[in-house]
Amino acid sequence: MTTLYIDHKNVELDVSGKTLLIRENGERSGSIPLGLLERVVVMTNTRLETRVINTLAENDTGLVILQRRSRENVAILMGKPHNDCRRRQQQALISMDEPRAATIVQTLIRLKLQQQMKLLIHLHNSRSEKRKPLTDGIRTLEKILKEVRNLDHTSPGSIGQLRGYEGAGAAHYFPAYASVFPPALDFTERNRRPPRDPVNACLSLGYTLLHAEAVMSIYRAGLDPYMGFLHDPQHGRESLACDLVEPLRPMLDRHIGSLFRERILRPEHFTDDQGACRMGKEARKRYYQEYEQRLARKLRRILSISVYRLIRFFDHHETQ
Repeated sequence: MTTLYIDHKNVELDVSGKTLLIRENGERSGSIPLGLLERVVVMTNTRLETRVINTLAENDTGLVILQRRSRENVAILMGKPHNDCRRRQQQALISMDEPRAATIVQTLIRLKLQQQMKLLIHLHNSRSEKRKPLTDGIRTLEKILKEVRNLDHTSPGSIGQLRGYEGAGAAHYFPAYASVFPPALDFTERNRRPPRDPVNACLSLGYTLLHAEAVMSIYRAGLDPYMGFLHDPQHGRESLACDLVEPLRPMLDRHIGSLFRERILRPEHFTDDQGACRMGKEARKRYYQEYEQRLARKLRRILSISVYRLIRFFDHHETQ
C-alpha cells in the first residue's frame, strides 16, 4: 500500500474512475490507483473537492491534513469504521475501572521503558565517547523498569503512580539520548510549540505522523480514539492514540538519530524563524522518503497488533 505526501504549492487532487490524479499548476503530474492508496498526507494548501474527499472515504483511504507551521492542529479523515459498538462499550467500562485500566497502563509504561533502554544500549555500544551519560541513563531506567515489573500483576498500582514512573523515565532518557548529537544541532532537551532545533523539529513531525496512524488504526478497529487509559480524557485529544504511541516513540527517536548520523539530514536543511526551527523543502522531502522506506510499515504493523491486543483484553474481561 502507498502513502502520498503533498508538500508543494498549487497542487490539485482529482479522481477519474478508480485513480487519484495529481495536478501541479494546472498540469497533470502523476496518478495513483486508489486500490493501492492507503493514506494521503497534505502539508500545504491543496485543492480538492468534496467529490474527491468522498471517494477517498469510500475507498477507505485516510486523509491527514497538517499545518506546516503547527503540529498541534491536525485534521484526519478516516475510512470505514468497524461497526460493533460493543467494543466501545467495553472500552468505556474498563476506562472507568481503575484496577483494570491500570493493568493496561502498566503494560504501556513497561514497553516504553524497555524500548528506551534498548535504544540507549544500542547507542552505548556504538558511541564509546558518550558512554558516561548513556550508562547513567541506562542504569536509572533499569531501576525504574524493575520497580514497574515488581508491581503485583493483580494490583499494578495506581495510574498516578504509574504515570510517575513514566515521567521519571523520560526525565533521564532524553538527556542521555541528546548526548550523542553534535553541538551544531543544538539539541539538549525535548521542546515543542514550536521546536527550537532540527532534532526537535523532526521529532515533532514524526510524532504527529505516528499519532495520526494510531488514530486511524483505532478508528478502523471500532474503538474510540478519545478514550484512553494512560492519558486522561481531555477535550480535543485522542487519548487512546497518545497511549499507543508511547512505546513506539523510542523507535522513531532511533530513526531520526540515524538520519542525522548518516547526514541524510543536516543543519543547513533547517532555518530559524523567530526562535522556531523550520524544516526546509529538501529536509521534508528526505524525511518523508526515509520514513516510508525504513520505518512506517513496521510502526503501522505494531499499531495494528497493539489495537487488537487491546480488543482481546476487552473481550476477556467482558466474559469474566
